[in-house]
Amino acid sequence: MPRRDPVLWIRVRAMTENAPPLQSYEEAQALLTAPGAPFELIEEEVLGEKMAVFKARASSLRELLGRSESHGDATYLIFDDGRQVTYAEHLRVVASVATALERATALPFSPRTAPSGL
Repeated sequence: MPRRDPVLWIRVRAMTENAPPLQSYEEAQALLTAPGAPFELIEEEVLGEKMAVFKARASSLRELLGRSESHGDATYLIFDDGRQVTYAEHLRVVASVATALERATALPFSPRTAPSGL
């Protein structure tokens, strides 16, 4: 069974512990995206268009990968065949692919050239 992210689980549990049982998807969404909640939504302009975005989102791929580093050996992905990848394993793969691309293309490593997948 996959492990829960303990920080997120504690935050969600604390938010819902004294709340009445949720009645619908819409109520759950409202609770998680409300001001101060982990997935708070705000409106910002993105590429010239106003849209709802997560307030606490990473502003770059570099920041996103930096945040994931703190999760270490916690499960990052679970594939259909049951294979699991930890955050640490994912970061090692990203770093190795970025290094290979840098060597193959002679492009310096930067946020624009860093791959994000396996």
